[in-house]
Amino acid sequence: NDGPRFQTLKQMGFEDFTDFATDGEAKLKTAAGAGFDVAIDASGAPSVINTGLSVLRPYGVFVIASMPDHPAPLDVMLLVRGRTQLRGCSRAPDWAWTDAIEALSKHPSLFAPMVTHELPLSEALEGFRLMRTREASKVILRPSQT
Repeated sequence: NDGPRFQTLKQMGFEDFTDFATDGEAKLKTAAGAGFDVAIDASGAPSVINTGLSVLRPYGVFVIASMPDHPAPLDVMLLVRGRTQLRGCSRAPDWAWTDAIEALSKHPSLFAPMVTHELPLSEALEGFRLMRTREASKVILRPSQT
């Protein structure tokens, strides 16, 4: 899949990524080798949770930083046998916003590829559609100039 999100990653210098909808699980397990110390799910895809747990080393940490649109099954055996720590993360601490704004201000060109569409505020519904269908990476809505 070479949709807008993968094109954005390529423009930002990433070279190794995969689409879980196709070969993601097998590729991740190969890359994990003996296992990862930490895995972070930010996909929102419930099926990714057990895959993430399965590629951790014993005593690994699995962080869920997404909000699936329906309940996710959890293989408790993977959790218990791996003596895994499971953590939830729903929002960045307030101090992180200052750091993010500073990074954006100092290095705007590093983040520019993330924005694939700019639309007037009056076309907000189209912007949401582009995001929902994954035709866009990030959309900026601008107020109308009068």
